[in-house]
Amino acid sequence: MAEATALQRKWRWQINTGSVSVPNWETVLGLQEFTPNIEPTDQEDNDYESDGWGGSTRTMLVWGLEANLSHRKDTVTHVENTVHAFLRLASMAIEAADGVVHMRWFDKLGSVEAYEGYGLITWAPDGGGMADLERVSVTVTPSATNPVLTTIANPVNAAPLPVVTSLSPATGPAAGGTLVTITGAYFTGATTVEFGADDATDFEVVSATKIAAIAPAHAAGAVQVKVTTPNGASADTAGDDYTYA
Repeated sequence: MAEATALQRKWRWQINTGSVSVPNWETVLGLQEFTPNIEPTDQEDNDYESDGWGGSTRTMLVWGLEANLSHRKDTVTHVENTVHAFLRLASMAIEAADGVVHMRWFDKLGSVEAYEGYGLITWAPDGGGMADLERVSVTVTPSATNPVLTTIANPVNAAPLPVVTSLSPATGPAAGGTLVTITGAYFTGATTVEFGADDATDFEVVSATKIAAIAPAHAAGAVQVKVTTPNGASADTAGDDYTYA
């Protein structure tokens, strides 16, 4: 198998397999080559007051991608990498809108180079049986309905969201008043703690991994305990359910 190029090692390419409102960014694995092509488009903006001096305004970035990746599909299970399958199926879409893929790529070392856009996929296998490791050429062209390439903050440098992993105790009376120890990560600077839709009666950030909170009154049933910091709110996990008895 060919060694990944230095240019490929610089970039991380991710596909949004979720939605725009609830994105699920997944990394494209098996990249051997990755070449983004980005050209600025400048438009002349001379006017009467410029006295003949030329001027221009940058209106958008014209872009495209070329990539080669290693792809395997097992002969027994017929299972392939989920992101590879997502790209392959998008390339086969009959309706143009179904073939548009939301993607981003960025410098893995954290530089300011990071981009996001919507593109159409061309998936071209270079050969190999279903159980063999085959080479696939992938070409991306901008979506006609949304061709703009956007520069974004590099996700590598994004501050982590809080994570709730466990509660102790995880049950309490509907009247509230139970002292609950919330364990997890990235709690520093927490601004709110919620039991379902209700704020905790009181809480204290003990450390980056622990919060002590007083459960508010609530009707019987299970609710999610959510911690919010300036970086955002914790996502739902298997360990953040609190049950009112």
